[in-house]
Formats: sequence, C-alpha cells, structure tokens
Amino acid sequence: MSRPVLIAHATGDEEFAQLLAAPIAAAGYDVVHGGTVLVGESVVEVVSHALAAGAPVVLCGTIRAMGTGWAWRTVMAARGLHPQVRIYGVAVEQDVYLSPLTLDGEVTEYWRDPAGALGAVVAALLRHYPPSLEPGPGPAALPAGRREAAEQRFRDLLLRSCDIIDLANLPADRRLVTQELTLRSLFLPLNVRVESEAGPDPERFLEAIEQRRVTGGRALPAGESGDPEPPGARLRESRRLVVLGDPGSGKTTLLRWMATAYLLRLRRDPSWGLLPGVATLPDEDLLPVLVRCRDLGAAQVDGAFDDVLRHVLRRAELTADEIEAMRAGLAERLEAGTVLLLIDGLDEIGDPGARARFCQLLERIHLTRPLVPIVVTSRIVGYREMGRRIGRGFEHLTIAELDGPAKDDFLRRWCAVTEPPDRRQGAADELITDIHRTDRIERLTGNPMLLTTLALVKRSIGRLPDHRADLYAAAVKVLLSWRAEVDAPISPREAEPQLQYLAYAMSDGGVQQLTEDEVLDLLERMRIEYRQLRAIGQHDPADFVRLLEQRTGILVETGHVRRAGDLIPLIEFRHLTFQEYLTAQALVQGYFPGRDQAEDLAVHIGRLTARVDAGTDAADTWQEAIRLCVTLCHSDDVDRVLRAVLGAHPLLAARCLLDEPDAGPDVVAAILGALAAALPGDDATVAVMFALARTAWAADLVEHMVGELRSRGPGRCRRWAP
Repeated sequence: MSRPVLIAHATGDEEFAQLLAAPIAAAGYDVVHGGTVLVGESVVEVVSHALAAGAPVVLCGTIRAMGTGWAWRTVMAARGLHPQVRIYGVAVEQDVYLSPLTLDGEVTEYWRDPAGALGAVVAALLRHYPPSLEPGPGPAALPAGRREAAEQRFRDLLLRSCDIIDLANLPADRRLVTQELTLRSLFLPLNVRVESEAGPDPERFLEAIEQRRVTGGRALPAGESGDPEPPGARLRESRRLVVLGDPGSGKTTLLRWMATAYLLRLRRDPSWGLLPGVATLPDEDLLPVLVRCRDLGAAQVDGAFDDVLRHVLRRAELTADEIEAMRAGLAERLEAGTVLLLIDGLDEIGDPGARARFCQLLERIHLTRPLVPIVVTSRIVGYREMGRRIGRGFEHLTIAELDGPAKDDFLRRWCAVTEPPDRRQGAADELITDIHRTDRIERLTGNPMLLTTLALVKRSIGRLPDHRADLYAAAVKVLLSWRAEVDAPISPREAEPQLQYLAYAMSDGGVQQLTEDEVLDLLERMRIEYRQLRAIGQHDPADFVRLLEQRTGILVETGHVRRAGDLIPLIEFRHLTFQEYLTAQALVQGYFPGRDQAEDLAVHIGRLTARVDAGTDAADTWQEAIRLCVTLCHSDDVDRVLRAVLGAHPLLAARCLLDEPDAGPDVVAAILGALAAALPGDDATVAVMFALARTAWAADLVEHMVGELRSRGPGRCRRWAP
C-alpha cells in the first residue's frame, strides 16, 4: 500500500498540481489533488481521507492559492489532525509568500528552477515519509508499550549524559578522574536577573549590558534589572526564557541541572528532592529534550522542528524503531505541553544568518506549541551579533555572579565528593579560606568555571600555590584543557606565546580591550616577528581567537564599537588578572611586540617602571605585571630587575618583596632601607610596611626601621600610625 501525499492547490491550478504530482507519483506515492478525483467522488471526502491517514501536504504556491480559502483550509485541517505533519511549500510563482502556511516546513522555488524544486520535494518526502506503508504501522499506531519503553531508554541515556561530570584531560589525580562525579552532588545553584520582560524587542537591554561590560562595570543602572532570582522561579513564572551569560558562567550546567531534576522526578527517584534549587522549578512532570546547537547541521538549522527532534534522538543512540516510537510519544507530549525544550548554546551555530533562522524556528515552535516551556542559552555577544532576537513571548535573563555563600556551599560539596572522609571538613575549610584570602582571588572566582578551576588546582597539587604567579599559571593550564570532553585541548605551545603577546600589547597601550581587527593584526605581526615558533601557526589568527573564546574563556568578546556605521567586536581577557599575569610572562619569555633582543630584561623593566604612577596596587596594570615578572623571572635576573625597579619606584620595589621572590640579601637591604627612610610616609607606604611584617623579611624590616630611627636621633623621630 502506497503512502498518500496531498497536494493543496487553488481551484484553477490543477495544471500546476499535475506538474508537481508527476515526479512524486513516480517515486511511489499515492498523490491526491483536485485533478485526481474521479467522477462520482467528493473532493472533500477524498481530501479528508488523505488527511486522516496523516498524509504530508505539498502546497502548490500560487498567488491565487494564497488568496483563496481552499489551500488554507487544507493545511489547517492537516495540522489539526496531525500536529507533526510536514507541509512542503513549492513557490510556483515568484512573488508568492508561503511562510504563513508552511511555518516549520520546507519551501522550494519552482519558478526559479522547476527540476531542482521538484527533486528537492521528492528527496524530502523520501527522507521523512517512506512511500510504502507495508513494513509496519506508522508512529501514531505504535503500541503504548513500545512508546513507553523507548521513552524510558531515552530518559535513562539523557540522565547519564546530564548527571555525570567528565574531568578527563583536566589536571586532577587518577582517583578523581576515574571517579564518577554526579551533577546532583556538585551543582552550584545560580541566580539570574531579569533584563527584559517578554516582548518583541529586547535590544535596549542588550545595549545596556554591553555598555556596562565595555566600561568595566558589573551592576546595571537603577531600574534596569531586578534582584537575583533562581532560574527555576523565572521558568515557573514566564515559561519561555533566553538565558544570557559569558563563557564559564554556567549556562550549559544550568540546562543539565534542569534536565537532571525532571528526569529524577519522572522516575520518582528520592534523590530528586536533594538536588539544590529543585523546589523553585515548575511543579510538573516534564520530559526534558536537550538540543545542543553545536551538534546541529544545516539540515536541522534550516529544516523543521521534526528534523531537530530526529537529530536529538539519533544522537542519543536510539534504534530506528525507538526513534519512531519516541516521535509518536513526543507528538502527544508536545501538544499537552509536557515537554521541556532546552536549547543549549545558540551562539554555537557559527553562521549568524543561520543562527537567526534557527531563532525563527524557535518562535514558530512557541506559536504552534504554546504550552511547551522553552529555555534557550547563549553568550551575550553571540546573541546580539546575529542581528535578530527571540522576541515573541520570551523573557531575557542574565546569569548573576556568584556570591560568597554560594561559593562556600559549592566548595563544601566539592570536598565532600573528592576528599576522603577524614579530610573533608579540613579540606573545605582550607579551600574556603584560600578563595576568600585576597580580593583578586575573590573576583577571579565570580563564575562557576573559574571557581571549579581553582578547586581543581588545589586538588591537583594538594593546595593552592603560595605564590600568585604559580596559582595563575595553574589556572591557565586548567582553562586550556577546558571542555576536553567535546573539544581537543588547545596546545599551550600554541596558545601561551600568543596570549602573552596580546596581553603585553594591551598593557603597553594602557587598555583592557582591543577591537577584533586590532587583535588579528597583532597576531599576524607576531607570526612575522617570531617565525621560529612553528606551533603558533597551527591556526590562522581568526580561528585561533574563536577557539580560545569558545573553549577556554580566557579571551572573550565583550561588546562592540561602532566604526563607519559597522559594529566591530571588542575583545578582552576575562579578568584583568589574566592580562597582568600573561604580560609578566611576555616579559620573562620575550614574546612582545617590537622586542629588542639585545636589551637586558632589567633595563626593559626599568623603563616600564618609570611609567608607573605611585599609588595603590590597582593604579595601573604595569604595577601588577612588574611584581609578577619579578616572581617569574630566572633567579639570576631577580636582583638586577629589583634594582632597576628600586631606581625608578622604591615603593613598587618594596611591593615586589611581598611575593617573596628569590632576592639576594643586598638588594633586599637596599629596598627595606629605602622604605624605612620614607617613613612615616603616606598611607600606601605604611600599608606596604605592615604587609612586609607578615613575610619572610619581617626581621630584616624591623632591623632597618630601628636603624633608621637611631640614625635620626630623638629630635628627628616623629610619631606615625597606619
């Protein structure tokens, strides 16, 4: 028995319908249209019979068809009987507009290429609807037991993929790498801010977000957003969310948490109630369907929703029979609104135009399945650059930075699953103390990726390094290995020299951002200046920047500037700390623009120090970079570099000693002597003195202070206090 295919056309377009029908019939289908109705038969009865059988519809697109009711009524009847039925639009005439009827279907242009259009329709039919109905029942006729079994297997596979955290290729000991860590035990409850109420144009808030990121701010102006809220509460309230955040902010983990929560609920697993934040989610039995945009091909992005679902089911490793059973079950669940559609990484659809077309598909899903809750995630910049928004009924959120209690909660649960029982409490206390030890580390751990990075560093080497430079080096190593479960790690030999070169250029220019074209020009220049570094040529500059941003989060696109009417991307290091550390490494390794190979490192540092303004540590990037350089450089260079700093900026030289570099006693004495001579000095001088009193130089400092007081005599000593 052949499968029926219905051609919907206007009265008077039978000739066009016959042209469309010929190749479809030749492919083995039973084609139904107005011209095939025999004498004595009713057109309505014949069409109704085909629609009841779930026949796909080929829309004969003429201006007449779009202006009369027959084609409209046929298509609407088809969708009413079978919501998943596919509508294939064929634009027979040039100016016909088929989108209102095809919705998520495919449109070919017969007027432009008749043979190509007909071939595309037949190919699509063969892909989605086998001509013969003999091999077995269609999805709608599948027994309920088969559907339930297929759904159970799908749920089991999805739970395993969402609930397991993969630490392969990250620096951790063998026990931790081979241990099966579950998301439910480590999920870090995130909060979100409502940036735009559901509406057609969230452009204003996107501009505000980029502006505050460009200027280095974090808080929105008053009235721009509300207090942080659990994302589950927003899903309960709004039903359709677009969640925006930077790389590493936890967008993917958020969707995996939602999927895990509902999968555990569906299986009535007692651990469901222990999952952090689960009580905030809608109180419904929803089946999560997780769509990873990075895995979608052109056929899915530019196809119909059914193409996306088939792809998800194939990626889940279901059998062909299970896929057909799942499609039948999903059709019913979609109509009932008991599917939770999770779209991960919209920005990972590389082509902005394709990304925008996929957004249109998501809007059509919302229109045709209005009961289905949908959550979409994207990077902020990637969302804006496509030139289109998901506007119809979607609320836009941004992920808030982690606060202290959230960090502490995660670190205690981290230690609970990674440390032996007798070490858990002590390890958690140590790690929490380390994370809050300095303002720089506090800021560095503001998102889940970087907090996990430092937890992995401590786990890898048993403690967080005492020296900041070693801590930053370990963090960069972890980040270059990030997302190893889906991407090959970026080689440090390729990445680090280029990152150092860029960091130095930014610091030298006194900026924390460069436009994309400036970054690419610098990387091209490096390839000319350092031809001997073959590793840096593994990717061209544009691909290298894209890979770094997508995989590591060390370098991020943070906004745009307008130039000659065009929006030019802005690129910066995720944290100023990384820029400062990599600038220091550039000095030590010699990877920076315009390097004079004959110039000694100490001479170079002396010139840079002369550019540093006296004041607090945060006065400019060079102060921190120079301090880190002293710690990182070869022990043979430390004394000469410190003397160069001392000659230009004695207070900065004293700050360099706070990191306890490998300095000789003579240069230490010279620096401490200069500091003592400056007392009582200003607040900055006194602060450095008290900080040095907690270092290995404490006894030497006291000796120099006593000596200075004695040399001044009773009449010249003045009282001072911090």
